[in-house]
Amino acid sequence: MYFQIADLDKDGRISGVEGVQFFQTSGLPKAILAQIWSHADVNLNGYLNRFEFDNYLKLVTVAQSKRELTPDIVKAALYGPASPKIPAPRIDLESLVVPQQNLKTMTVDSRSKVQLPDTMLSNSAANGVKPTHAGISRLTFI
Repeated sequence: MYFQIADLDKDGRISGVEGVQFFQTSGLPKAILAQIWSHADVNLNGYLNRFEFDNYLKLVTVAQSKRELTPDIVKAALYGPASPKIPAPRIDLESLVVPQQNLKTMTVDSRSKVQLPDTMLSNSAANGVKPTHAGISRLTFI
């Protein structure tokens, strides 16, 4: 789900601009985010594919736990046996600014509506993503 939200232009990769906009909501300093980018962008092409984005998420989780991103910590987080068990980072989706033209309103219940990126709504059945109250509650209600 995070990848779909971060990929604003829906080209299947996360640009530096998209990455900054999305990951600044993690609460980490920009210097740490830049350091994480240098570890995650293994192709060195200035974009993150889905695999690289998932690695970026893992390193954000590690950094949010106040661990220094030493080469050994990065290697363990990305390739060690515990790597698949690293939880998703804390991302403040409420503070994420999404271009208004990409939003559609979805009725949650008789009293609440939420705006979601239109691709999350149109692609939700195709990719198995089903918005739930738990996921939606972190987005801005209108």
